[in-house]
Amino acid sequence: MKPASFIQILRPVFIHAVPVCVTGLLLLFAEPSAVFVLGGITATITYAYLIWLECRRNPILITPLNCFFFWFLLVLGPTAIYVGLRFSDAAALPFLISLVSIQNVATGYLITLLGACLLHLGIVSGLPKETPLASKAQRQFSSLPAQAVIVCAVVSLLFAHFSQSLRFMGSTLGYLFSDLGLAACCLYAASERSGFREEWTKLFVLLPTTALLAVAMGGQGSKLGIVIATLPIVWFLLMDRKRRILLAALGVLLAVAYILVVTPAVNGARLTVGTGNVTASDIITAGAQQMNAFAREPQEYIWQSCDDVAERVFSEPVAVGYIVTRVEAEGYALGSNLEYVIWASVPRVFWADKPFVSRGAWFTADIGGSLTEESAGTSTGMTSPGELYWNFGWIGVICGMWLMGFMIALLWGLALPDPRLSIITMLPYVHLLANFVVFQDSEAGSSVLNIIQAYLLFLVVLKITQAVRVNRTARSLAPQF
Repeated sequence: MKPASFIQILRPVFIHAVPVCVTGLLLLFAEPSAVFVLGGITATITYAYLIWLECRRNPILITPLNCFFFWFLLVLGPTAIYVGLRFSDAAALPFLISLVSIQNVATGYLITLLGACLLHLGIVSGLPKETPLASKAQRQFSSLPAQAVIVCAVVSLLFAHFSQSLRFMGSTLGYLFSDLGLAACCLYAASERSGFREEWTKLFVLLPTTALLAVAMGGQGSKLGIVIATLPIVWFLLMDRKRRILLAALGVLLAVAYILVVTPAVNGARLTVGTGNVTASDIITAGAQQMNAFAREPQEYIWQSCDDVAERVFSEPVAVGYIVTRVEAEGYALGSNLEYVIWASVPRVFWADKPFVSRGAWFTADIGGSLTEESAGTSTGMTSPGELYWNFGWIGVICGMWLMGFMIALLWGLALPDPRLSIITMLPYVHLLANFVVFQDSEAGSSVLNIIQAYLLFLVVLKITQAVRVNRTARSLAPQF
């Protein structure tokens, strides 16, 4: 089979550029609401097609690229259409305590689209041209026993519970313990040997371990963590064509539950407690109160819930629109907002009292949502394209997002040729799957540091594992006297 040329490899990126060009042209003469609706329709079709192409290219189906495409589909597709139709007469959209002109939000929408396209280009540029997957025979030796999966999930739960006390370890080593449970569950879900007679009995292990992961990853009010915790079950259902029908039905059910139950419960808990860090009991109590509100006025409750979800999902273009407004008034920061990257890159082992990087809290205070960074009750994402635009303009978005994509490809490379070969190769893979929204939604500097830290950590783990394996093989082959 003839290897694909570089032009063929770049074909999906050219397709990705279509909504960028369409939105850029619309922005010159059309109303912002038309930009959101027509640009959203183009983005919906484009990202759906890119997901289909990626599924054809990679039979694993759940890949970092597909996760990015799925998120961009939600943010830049149906949600943009909803905002364009629902708020067509609005002159501005709210952003924390500020109002952002709808024209600048439309510019932020284009910048977000451009950043997504350049991130895609960087990933494609950094991945090897040909990466054949492991054979079925090779993957048969990679399955984990159910007991090991449960133990790994418990380790991640315990680490999340005692994370405040374990901060001295630093975030880098923390990635290993926080990702361990998810990696084990995903490997177990994707393996073709379960240790049971029937494949469906895997669910008896995956359901409780998913619940443990949901508590570990979303126990402090992270809606994204709760969603990511379901990844092993999604992977298991995707492995068989018949199960995909069930997954489609469950997807609709979970989307409704997310909009009408999870989001109102988490938001209600945060308002009650007054901070973004809430407990599972806070969420359950707030959820019961929200259900009472639904019983009283269901129609108003549904519209409000849809608006809340749209406001959260579409917050990336709005945040970038706010930054566009700041740039118009103050000019570009020219790197001054990225100074934290210098001191944040110092390992905590050399600087025990190093401040914790919380740019979301800083941004909240900078907007005026709190008096100080320490008193910020929420973390506001400036987005990676937004931070790059704030510092270096359009060229910053182009170069910075490409670089981030290239670095993501390097981290992904640690899981090649097939992440299902072992839990060691699955670790960097699930780290990307669990953080794809964070890389896009938070800020570029922190995201780059995250990727570098994860790459170095999992590279060391991989090299140690290989050394141990070679040592064992050498001893087994040594002559016996």
